[in-house]
Amino acid sequence: MKKPCDPIVELKAFVARYPTQQAAAAAIGISPPMMVDLLRGRRTFSERVLGRLGLTRIVVRQSAA
Repeated sequence: MKKPCDPIVELKAFVARYPTQQAAAAAIGISPPMMVDLLRGRRTFSERVLGRLGLTRIVVRQSAA
């Protein structure tokens, strides 16, 4: 099983492969303002964006004791 990772760290690594944040946003299929919001932790990552970063959201439900 893969080690859990931070999607913001993964997004920053993705952005580093492009000349600008705008180019990275276009490559991942989001608007530049959304890219900024994701990088600053103001928005939640969608399943589509997580998928393009090679990530999957895992939800763990704990039962009340």
